[in-house]
Amino acid sequence: MTHNQTRPPTSIAINMDIDSIVAALIYADGTVENLQFVTTPHGGGIDAILQAVVVLCRRLQKEAQDTPIIGIGVSTIGLVQHTTGTIIHADDTLSLLEDVPIGDVLKTEFNLPVRIENNVNAMAIAEMVLGTGQDCDSFLYIHADKLLNGAVVQSGRISHGSHSGAGQIGQLVAGWMAEKPIRLAQKASGMGIASDYNMRSRKFREIDINDIIQFSHHGDQLAIRVIRDGAHILGSVLSPVVNLIDPERVIVGGLLASIGDVWWKTFQAALVQHSSPVLNQVEIVRAEIEEHAGMVGTGLLLHQVAAMSQK
Repeated sequence: MTHNQTRPPTSIAINMDIDSIVAALIYADGTVENLQFVTTPHGGGIDAILQAVVVLCRRLQKEAQDTPIIGIGVSTIGLVQHTTGTIIHADDTLSLLEDVPIGDVLKTEFNLPVRIENNVNAMAIAEMVLGTGQDCDSFLYIHADKLLNGAVVQSGRISHGSHSGAGQIGQLVAGWMAEKPIRLAQKASGMGIASDYNMRSRKFREIDINDIIQFSHHGDQLAIRVIRDGAHILGSVLSPVVNLIDPERVIVGGLLASIGDVWWKTFQAALVQHSSPVLNQVEIVRAEIEEHAGMVGTGLLLHQVAAMSQK
């Protein structure tokens, strides 16, 4: 592009999780530029984490040069109050960001619009705009990875629910131990499958889900069994959910969906086994947008908002 041509506007997108904070410039076509990242500085507390986000935004602002920046989008693990952009619940070490006005901090620092969204909702937005959901009015998005979560799209928009908790499929009940419920994430997430493998194998070291996937590809029967068990439980528990919301599609992304037939065919069969004849028409497809999907989604959200404001 020559200097006398106007560059298209871009957004700054941030993805926050337990291990890292990643940032990039996101264009309206989903192009990702100037990828930046830092390790999440847990030891410094809230101020250090917020400062890391500000520093990344400043770097990208500098990299953008004369490119118009339409806003800053943040995707994060945890429940996000969708009207205020405040994290209202986050497990593990990011719980220290609960009720911290991240959006206000960034608005004050950069004088730009800021949108904050749960990371799986943001992934669903990326899928809705650029992936297998772009010609779809409604879908259930499942992110089956080390953690397990979901998002619901209705009438072409994320359904947040009255208390910003829609799509939290990991909290569904998958069974009982005495009077204590067993959550779906405990059985069907990558971490849950790994826990099952370690309990059954009684090895001297903890084996993670990546190792178990590799073991399954080499014929380890226990690895194959626990992967199938996790996929079956996920499909079985979500089957009545699909009956309830009647989406056009179920879109599945994440590490587990990439394992292959040992996971995918088991999940698919379990999901439709109790469906009504009408719901047997629901398409079950893999997500297309995987790499940096949460960051892409929150960046695209800002482009959508900007386009609507110009109408």
